Amino acid sequence: NSPFGDESWTVSLWRSDDAVFDAGDTNVGDYEVTTLGIGASATDTVTFNAPAAGAYTLFGFADSGDEVTEDLEVNNMSIVGTLLVDSDLTVTAAADVYEALSGVAVDVDIQVNNIGDADAETDVNPGVDTWTVSLWRSADGAFDRVEDTQIGSYEVTTLDAGANTTDTITFNAPAAGAYTLFGFVDSVDEADGEVTEADEDNNTSIVGTLLVDSDLTVTAAADVYEALSGVAVDVDIQVNNIGDAAAETDVNPGVGTWTVSLWRSDDAVFDRVEDTQIGSYE
Repeated sequence: NSPFGDESWTVSLWRSDDAVFDAGDTNVGDYEVTTLGIGASATDTVTFNAPAAGAYTLFGFADSGDEVTEDLEVNNMSIVGTLLVDSDLTVTAAADVYEALSGVAVDVDIQVNNIGDADAETDVNPGVDTWTVSLWRSADGAFDRVEDTQIGSYEVTTLDAGANTTDTITFNAPAAGAYTLFGFVDSVDEADGEVTEADEDNNTSIVGTLLVDSDLTVTAAADVYEALSGVAVDVDIQVNNIGDAAAETDVNPGVGTWTVSLWRSDDAVFDRVEDTQIGSYE
């Protein structure tokens, strides 16, 4: 308690994990005041770096060095705000539609974005333990971690605020059909995952549609064609894709062509060695 007006006293800002001010809290900044007149007030800004993700209570503490004699010392501290420090993870993918034959490997690049204000790390052992990005297959277009199938995942240790990272998940295409692919970030089987986030409800997103197998058949308009030997015969051949994927060549899909051909058999049993190809179109 100094009798000299040229010395200053301290106003400090403290961060608490539990909303109870005590010796375990952290002084995150302060400023100095020399004289404050009767009935007057003073304001200054305290700047500090946000801590690890979490919810904190901020306390202001006047004369925190106990340098001013006051009528009442117990009202020098008060809650001045709540600090919410969180990452916020979302997922995206580069392609909308993936097509494959059943059993063939499919690669999906899954991008994770941290749109929050804090680095995304696990709550336990941050910067050491990893959190999971997973890919799921749904038959009905609605994500359900009980009914749907996880088909791959990768791990991330730290993702800086505002940053993103991409990795490839590879899986084998299932049985023929149309499926919805979901990305799921921080997908460990816990209520809110392993990373504290500002929004836990945006961790899943549709990242594509998986179409497995086309299925081609042929039909013709007439059953019987009659002609004299050597005379030209026209046969209209209809091709039908009754599958769930577009029918394109495996190499250069949408560019290369595939062939529809007409064959003549003497015995009504198709044999591409014994029978004769008599025409085709692309």
